[in-house]
Amino acid sequence: MSLLALETDQYDLPPRPLADIGPEVAAHVELKLRAAVDKVNAEIESRERCIETVDGKQDTCGDPISERIKLEYLLSEDAIAHEAFAQLGDGFPPFTQYGNVDGLASFMAQPARYHTSLWKSIFILILV
Repeated sequence: MSLLALETDQYDLPPRPLADIGPEVAAHVELKLRAAVDKVNAEIESRERCIETVDGKQDTCGDPISERIKLEYLLSEDAIAHEAFAQLGDGFPPFTQYGNVDGLASFMAQPARYHTSLWKSIFILILV
């Protein structure tokens, strides 16, 4: 079985050790997960209000059947998983919100990333 993985570059070490950004990443993830839960819960409450409305004439409500379908989805594991994924950044981890250079630059602990030029890395062998 073969798997894709990200690796450290043991051939080109940074001039000084990278900072431990673990606590900041944990705080960021917790904040985003709480936001995801809050958003899904607010949407659940909204759909429940629509269903409870006798005349069904709220501007934000659809027909009772579609409201029940939306509510059923919002109560599923998929809804919270999709919202958490959206909050944390869609995509493959190095290319999510904190996987890019801008995200790493926002950490208090620095240096959070080491980037070497292509000419100093082992990837120069690709061009040769």
